[in-house]
Amino acid sequence: MPEMQVKEEPEEPEPESDPVEVPPGVVLDKLEALVTSGKVLLRFQPAGSKGWGINGRVAGQWCSFKADAAGVCEFVDDTVWLTEGSGEWAESELEWLERLQKQAFDVPCTPAAQPTALRPRLCRRAAFTYHKAEFAKQRQARAKAKAQAAKAQEAGAASPAKAAAGVQAAPPVAKPALTKVAGVPPAKPAVPVGKTPASPAKRPAVVQTPAKQPAATAAPAKAAEVKLAPVAKSPAPPGSPRPPSSPPPAAA
Repeated sequence: MPEMQVKEEPEEPEPESDPVEVPPGVVLDKLEALVTSGKVLLRFQPAGSKGWGINGRVAGQWCSFKADAAGVCEFVDDTVWLTEGSGEWAESELEWLERLQKQAFDVPCTPAAQPTALRPRLCRRAAFTYHKAEFAKQRQARAKAKAQAAKAQEAGAASPAKAAAGVQAAPPVAKPALTKVAGVPPAKPAVPVGKTPASPAKRPAVVQTPAKQPAATAAPAKAAEVKLAPVAKSPAPPGSPRPPSSPPPAAA
């Protein structure tokens, strides 16, 4: 993009204009029109100074406003309008000025010297110089952000490749050496997975014989086979009746 250049113009003579002192309301009304509907607005704030000013175009004409540290306000269009110090203003006029000043603080600001609207060429040059510098700052910021984004993208793409190379180049893990200790038998290898250990040798079956029970006692003799000895009858006492004798058995 080609660099923009300002066409050099001869210095214009500043026209002579005697300031016209007016009430604060006249200047504040013109300032309100500049702040609310002006174009190409640019605020001027000298470093270390309480004074401030603003330039812009209203209805195709350059206008300028300036307030010094003492509160004297000056508005220039095709005439120089001047007020007395703000110490003589009414309370409502001071509040009006404060409100317009807050609105003017939203306008781009530069510490450069403020030209008067009686020299519109200088007003135009001041606005062009400011916006040209701001455009250059924004372009540099965009270029810097773009370079940082590209650098971050390259670093992000290189990180996976380095990680993969590190994994491939990693040396194999060395197995720890086994040290044999004298007098200690080597450990038996573990049973492989999936194989069951051999069953122990079968022992001969032991046949258990039941214990002998004592012989049953001899059966008692049959009652029919046992013959009791006859019991001798004692003689009856004298004088007692004798039992009747049994009749003799009948002849067969």
